[in-house]
Amino acid sequence: MDTAEENGILFITGGAFQGKQRKALSLFKDKRVCVVEAASLPSSWFLNEIGSDDELQGNNESVEGGIPGGENLDALIVNHMERIAPLLRKTPIEPETAVSRLIARLETLYPACRLVFIADEVGSGVVPLGGDERKERELAGRTAFLLASRATRVIRVLAGISMVIK
Repeated sequence: MDTAEENGILFITGGAFQGKQRKALSLFKDKRVCVVEAASLPSSWFLNEIGSDDELQGNNESVEGGIPGGENLDALIVNHMERIAPLLRKTPIEPETAVSRLIARLETLYPACRLVFIADEVGSGVVPLGGDERKERELAGRTAFLLASRATRVIRVLAGISMVIK
């Protein structure tokens, strides 16, 4: 089954520099694809519900320069989702809520677009000594867990080799 033709969310994970983004792009050959870094997405997309007072009052942030051709995309790849952990650590909002709000925002803005999330697997390395670093690592892991649970397809990439695990 061709993963690019499925509906729903695709989540790709694996260690750093293992070929996750290359795998995502290979699934959408000859398709219109945009790759954005998760850390470049507006914090309001994680923190505010769609239609919230902040959004209605014009405090709605947008991605720097917008997402090119967003309305005509076949796939939107959000890379490095583990990098939203510092944002999550500094806010009172639960990771479940933040991830749900981001997904809802992207599905509303790009309804015909396949959403692909990529995150480095951070749980297999040395445990950080600092409390803040440990908290961010735990939040990165929870984010990956939430994305995997919402995804219709999960792929793990190791040394450039992909394995469909869901």
